[in-house]
Amino acid sequence: MQSTARANAGDSSPRTHGLRAVSSSPKLQVIRNPQEDVTGFNTSALLHMFLDKLHVGIVLCNAAGRITLVNQEARQLAQKDPEGELLSAAPSIWGEMFDVNGRDVPVAEWPWVRALHGLATTCSEYRLVRRKGDYREVLFGAYPIPGRQSQTAGVLGSLTNITDQKRREAVLREEAVLNERSRMAGEIHDTVVQGLNAVVLQLEAADKELGENFEQGRQRLRRLRKIASENLAEARRSIWALSRESFGNEDPAVALAFLARRLFEGIAIELRLHMEKSARRLAPELRLELLRIGKEAMANVLRHARATVVRIELAYSDGQVRLAILDNGRGFTVVPLSNASKGFGLFALRTRAENIGGKLMVHSRLGRGTRIVATIPL
Repeated sequence: MQSTARANAGDSSPRTHGLRAVSSSPKLQVIRNPQEDVTGFNTSALLHMFLDKLHVGIVLCNAAGRITLVNQEARQLAQKDPEGELLSAAPSIWGEMFDVNGRDVPVAEWPWVRALHGLATTCSEYRLVRRKGDYREVLFGAYPIPGRQSQTAGVLGSLTNITDQKRREAVLREEAVLNERSRMAGEIHDTVVQGLNAVVLQLEAADKELGENFEQGRQRLRRLRKIASENLAEARRSIWALSRESFGNEDPAVALAFLARRLFEGIAIELRLHMEKSARRLAPELRLELLRIGKEAMANVLRHARATVVRIELAYSDGQVRLAILDNGRGFTVVPLSNASKGFGLFALRTRAENIGGKLMVHSRLGRGTRIVATIPL
């Protein structure tokens, strides 16, 4: 008993980091700190360090809705210290919540509050508007923590700041709109403006001829009427080609065939269609890009090729779809598909194909026609 008391009272027993060794016999007895794992590290401290390094805000609440843990990312998004507050005070902590439609979301509908009632939310987008008027675009997640007897023991909430990402997306959308407007301006110039210039020149010549040679003036007016009619038809085709006509869930073979017949309607061009329907439903973005590539390639043929025969092929093999547009027109000298070839729209076509993992090949020779082939993986 005396030796045991001396061992307990003395300070000479060996110690290590988080470990206490007690010598009561020739064997060494080790007693561990309950917060440490077998490696001797403090797991609670490691967990807090890990959570604070995350770029995702983490909020932990108990069954009463009281916030018990907040990491550094979630704290930076807050207007005041959230620790110990109730979830009902979330708007005053992080700001008023609005959904993607601009609707004010009451606190009872916050993902974290709904999670207290067992309803999980995964990556839902909201906007948090703070007192100073600034805002944050945030992805929210909320997951009920199961307790005993099917009760909710608490909530694990997440919030990811995507404000910078959304702003970058807005800039890209604006650039896309400006590029589309520039393309439309080029379309209008190539059709309506040039056509009207031709009409004006013919009218000036007819005005002179009618005073000098009436019959010759009448013949010019007839030619002028034909020119005006052709330009009107061309303007209508361009406007239609620029429109975003929806084909819903149509198979690309059906939609592309319709586009081709509509676009070359009334033109002295022999249209040859070899269209294979898809054996399975294609992803919406792939179907849309196929239609856009086909539409722009056919419009290029109409504007530049001066062809008499156009052949359009759509086929599936080896896990990919192949769209080819061939013509017997005047052709051109192929240059690398860079910004220099934007005049023919080839750069935009290649970009569309590459955006969905495909590639675009262009083969053309002066006086020997052009072949454009887009190959896209399914």
